[in-house]
Amino acid sequence: MFRLFAAVIVVMILVPPASGAEQFNLLKFEASPYLQLHSKDPVKWRPWNKKYLGEARSQKKPIFLSIGYLACHWCHVMRRESFSDAAVAARINEDFFPILIDREELPAVDDYFQTAMAALNLPSGWPLNVVLTPAAQPIWGGAYFPLEPGGGSPGFLRILADVASGYAKLKDDIQRDAESLAEMIRSSEATPIGALSLAHFKKAAAAFLSEIDGFEGGFGGAPKFPMVPAMELLWRGYVATGKVEYREAVTAAVAQMTEKGMYDHVGGGFYRYVVDSAWLTPHFEKMLDVNAGMLRLMIRLWREEPTPGLGARIRATIRFLFDEMALAGGGFAAALDADSESAQGHEEEGAYYVWNAKDITARLGGQAPLFLAAYGIGAREGEYIDDASDQGVLHRSEESLADLAGQFKMTEAQVSASLAAGLKTLKAATAQRPRPRRDGKILADWNAMVIEALAEIGAGFGDAALIRRAGAEFQFVSALLTGPTGALSHSYAGGKPGPEATLSDYAGLARAGIALYEATGRKPYLERAAALVRQAAKTHLDVEGGGFYSVSAGSVSAMIPRRKPYIDNPNASGNGAMLAVLARLYYLTGGAEWSGHAKGIIAALGGHGLEAAFGVAGLLNGFYDWQTAMQVVIIGARGEAGTDRLAGTVMQASLPARIFQIIPPGTALPDTHPAKFKTQLDGKPTAYVCRGPICSLPVVETPDLQVVLSRMRQVR
Repeated sequence: MFRLFAAVIVVMILVPPASGAEQFNLLKFEASPYLQLHSKDPVKWRPWNKKYLGEARSQKKPIFLSIGYLACHWCHVMRRESFSDAAVAARINEDFFPILIDREELPAVDDYFQTAMAALNLPSGWPLNVVLTPAAQPIWGGAYFPLEPGGGSPGFLRILADVASGYAKLKDDIQRDAESLAEMIRSSEATPIGALSLAHFKKAAAAFLSEIDGFEGGFGGAPKFPMVPAMELLWRGYVATGKVEYREAVTAAVAQMTEKGMYDHVGGGFYRYVVDSAWLTPHFEKMLDVNAGMLRLMIRLWREEPTPGLGARIRATIRFLFDEMALAGGGFAAALDADSESAQGHEEEGAYYVWNAKDITARLGGQAPLFLAAYGIGAREGEYIDDASDQGVLHRSEESLADLAGQFKMTEAQVSASLAAGLKTLKAATAQRPRPRRDGKILADWNAMVIEALAEIGAGFGDAALIRRAGAEFQFVSALLTGPTGALSHSYAGGKPGPEATLSDYAGLARAGIALYEATGRKPYLERAAALVRQAAKTHLDVEGGGFYSVSAGSVSAMIPRRKPYIDNPNASGNGAMLAVLARLYYLTGGAEWSGHAKGIIAALGGHGLEAAFGVAGLLNGFYDWQTAMQVVIIGARGEAGTDRLAGTVMQASLPARIFQIIPPGTALPDTHPAKFKTQLDGKPTAYVCRGPICSLPVVETPDLQVVLSRMRQVR
């Protein structure tokens, strides 16, 4: 029947649209910057909530649902082309009940409808445009639809008319199909039978390695995404086995991401992805979670090999976050828009970021030849530019400082200083351009990712100020988003909290609290992390079946079927992230509740990790932490030189499954801890490294601790 409905859409004749549509909608009352951007559309948009879904049901109209976000280029194209068009608006208003969603406010809703489109073999992505029954069940849809016919696609008006007419003629059949689709989605998520083991983790690492682009780095061909959870799995594979091919795959990918077009060499920060296989041409939105994920990945590599270049890129990315994404009162904004106004006064993708050789030469004068030799310019199609007037983003060429110094008869220090000055000049020039919009929403999970990264980097770099900043942000975001009952909100915008928190929000903030506890030893951070997980258990836990739902039963997102997230999106899935948190809480405290919840996730969802699929990397990483946790305990006083030296050694080592704490002499560890009865050696600050029930001999010197950590981090 789905094919029949699609066929009807293709062959129906366009009915002339109604004229004189009233120019208003209800989004002007919403806090989301994306919804506000659409508040002047002639489409009579409503937000997604119980009131308007009830109205749709009572009016018995099919729902036209559009999902997007502020930084999305193609969302803006569709807004300018179609949703601002009077004829399109009249058609939507007459035949449908229009609802618009900011995917960053309601990620669980977006995820469900993206899954539905995939189940129907229809295009997904953003903007996502889905036709629903009056009861909000998906029946048909796709991503961007052009206003005018072209490329084998009819125009958007024709599509709307055919959908409306097809729905009117086939309503009963379509309703049955909608119910069948919902059942298809439910059945597709049934957990495969089988017990998850470390053998499956290693199988996934080997499979992921086979997908690496051996020429350009990263996974697959165009487009290329950071795929941080999958990269982290490969890194864990290296740590667990010592196989250098895993390490080389990750370091090569990170080198491409940090040196080529995915990184903004002028303004700092990472774009969301690149459209080509050579990492030259970005999709220009800058997302908070992407930058936080890259920071977390880069600090893992820096700990293994603390090269100056990688350290500088980490610090530059942090500066970008502080300069461009930090909000005045606290917290970090969600994104910077891909689009901005060009010199010709038109809104264009990447207008704020692109350069051409002619303009660079005019601004840098005699230093331009050196600069252009060091930084190529990637074209829109991912090719090198020959014409000096063509535009693209900067990417670091293959020329080393030594090569450039020899070519231009300069010292390496002079080359480095000249390039830095050139970037500074271009940054000042960029600041004179019309800026992209900033989405000022504070998202709990994305802010948590930044906080955790700052805490980890501060501890690794020995930067106390960075740790203090992470702590201040944690206190601010946690307080801002916590309601009187202890429940979190997912977002905050326009002076008010947004929808209820997702599982990823609770897991993310809990993990940030644990990272701060390990960096500072302050127990309130650990206690707050435990409280967040207990709250999530109250509202999101499947008590009978195990695992956690993405949203609570009373959430606005629960007006579609609740699901237990195990697929990365692209950050680690909610249950994958929560499993990693539960592992840390259990090994730090010995609490049986944490062990019970962790085992519940593995029993309910672990079967999905049996297949070596990219989408379950986050779940496999959480399982790795649960199974292979390296517990490191230092018995000593914080602030004492010997203790701090040992702690610095631990925090500077790349240990993905590290569980770390410093305890004063005489402190009782949990009964479950293998170092429970360990003591100081000769009254000196002493470290013990434990895996499973086995602990190392006492270690008091940092070189010895480095050796023990290196040996014990491998998983036999």
